[in-house]
Amino acid sequence: MKHIPYWLYIDSYVHISIKKSGALLYNPLNGNILEYSCNDENKTILSLIRKLSTFKNHRVISLTPEQATQVETVKFIEQLRINFMGDVIEKSASSVKPFQVIPYVKIQRDMNILKKNPNTSPGDKMMTYLDELIIFINNRCSQSCPSCDRYFLQVPCCTAKPAGESILSPRQIASILEETRGSHLDAIHISGGDILSYPYWDELEPLLEKTDTPVFFYIHYLNIVEHPGRLNLFKKDRLTVRIPVIFPFDEEKMKRAFLNLYEAGIQYDLIAIIQSNEEYALLREILERLSDSVSIPGVMYLPFYNGSNTGFFKDIFYVTRGDFKDKRPQNRDIYVNSTLNRVFFGKLWIKADGSVYSNLHSSKIGKIGEYSVYDCVFRELQRGESWWKTRKRVLPCKNCNYEGLCPSISAYNYAIGRYDLCFLSQDN
Repeated sequence: MKHIPYWLYIDSYVHISIKKSGALLYNPLNGNILEYSCNDENKTILSLIRKLSTFKNHRVISLTPEQATQVETVKFIEQLRINFMGDVIEKSASSVKPFQVIPYVKIQRDMNILKKNPNTSPGDKMMTYLDELIIFINNRCSQSCPSCDRYFLQVPCCTAKPAGESILSPRQIASILEETRGSHLDAIHISGGDILSYPYWDELEPLLEKTDTPVFFYIHYLNIVEHPGRLNLFKKDRLTVRIPVIFPFDEEKMKRAFLNLYEAGIQYDLIAIIQSNEEYALLREILERLSDSVSIPGVMYLPFYNGSNTGFFKDIFYVTRGDFKDKRPQNRDIYVNSTLNRVFFGKLWIKADGSVYSNLHSSKIGKIGEYSVYDCVFRELQRGESWWKTRKRVLPCKNCNYEGLCPSISAYNYAIGRYDLCFLSQDN
């Protein structure tokens, strides 16, 4: 490099993370990553990255001729160029320091308001943060699926309670739907035990006709076979039946359930709950065989952690460095991941006894009849137990430079009992 002063810059689209262990630069345009561990060899580079990252510098700093010719600095600049992350500009080409705009997530403003003024609400727009409702209208079922009491804690599924019956009344459901009318919900999920045995089934249709939101019903295929007369409710464009597929199952009865729905002109899809690679392969084979005689809809394959299939989860779920190159999370993803939990944010679970949760693994935030849905949204925005639960708030993730790139904490983390479901450190 010439012995002249320079402006050194890192492009505004590059994600920068600095921890005690070192620093990481990530280019969302090509998925390239530069990592610098905290050691004497990288001392100069880490110092430059820290200076570039300060708010007042906005990723542009001045380099003296002496600094610009240091071996470590020259190496760093070359790495920035190769990976399209930054470069240097001769000061003679710019009479003033170049300025870069750093992105900002708007929802941070409301979060800061709540932190500083816990009794202050963001106002009417607060309900627009509510995206999905998962409503369990009852909790009894005559089927005996293995792990029935655990499936719904990880994947969208029906569930039953062995003792003590609870039923969400039509009046409660009407109240919930009325309160959320202005929230622009993306989806309403109706689940429970055997929802086709819900005693006020005929009262559901007029209630659901008042909403324009897509509604999904979770029904075990055996219950569809046992209650064919209750399928008329689903003959609406906005209504979809979702069938959990859980091993073991009766292939002939499943086929009959599919035929009942298809012949009635009802939209339906499948949620395949998979516990091993063998189950995945077998189910694909069975569904392909069934497709010869009945229409097979879309299938959502979701893994289920049963306590002894960690190897299966490591194969299909654990995060690797290669995932970032393949999936290339963008700046918006990274900034949102650092601010809120994309899995739980905007969702409320309402159990058949009226209890309201922002995540079935968290504590209760209210109860229908005692608190309004508005109250529950406000309480969760305020406490942040689920909606604001990001990796930068938990160990060991908050000490890892990948915390902004990784997917949000999900129900699987609670089920397995650890936040770092990854191969990003030697500890895994």
